[in-house]
Amino acid sequence: MWIKKINDFFDNMSEYDNNSLSLHFAVDLIDVLKDRVKFTIDDDCNVGILILPYEDLKEETEIDEEGFLYWIQFTFHKELIDIILSLKTKFEQIQSSLKKLVNDIKVETDEKKRKTLQVEMNKNEKELNALQKILSRVDTYRRNTFGFLRDKESIDKLITHIRIYKEQSE
Repeated sequence: MWIKKINDFFDNMSEYDNNSLSLHFAVDLIDVLKDRVKFTIDDDCNVGILILPYEDLKEETEIDEEGFLYWIQFTFHKELIDIILSLKTKFEQIQSSLKKLVNDIKVETDEKKRKTLQVEMNKNEKELNALQKILSRVDTYRRNTFGFLRDKESIDKLITHIRIYKEQSE
């Protein structure tokens, strides 16, 4: 799920988007997290944060800023790290098979088999490049997010920007 969301985020980013601005970051984070976290605004302009049902969590759970910081660090961050590790494992497997194919092509004397190996090698190279791009995007998003959301003060600032965005969009 996060891979698709983060890929969409990078694909839809325009040259005018500035993710280092707090308000832009808040809007983008809402879009990435919208399947797992819902932000609401009440009549007094207070932001409500709901963790939506997913896997172990059977019902919506309302949390405060500290709960959101905890969820960001111990759920969202852990899931991103798990994705990176699984992609890295797959990347290394493809990389080793690519090395084997290169060696096989060098020693193969039959032209027909050499062409078959070359086709397989090209396919693996394309897959490796795509995987490398995804791996880079997920890690970049993780670094940016957790460079931005490192403590309670940064979460409070984010919640303020979410409130501003929600007030403007309603």
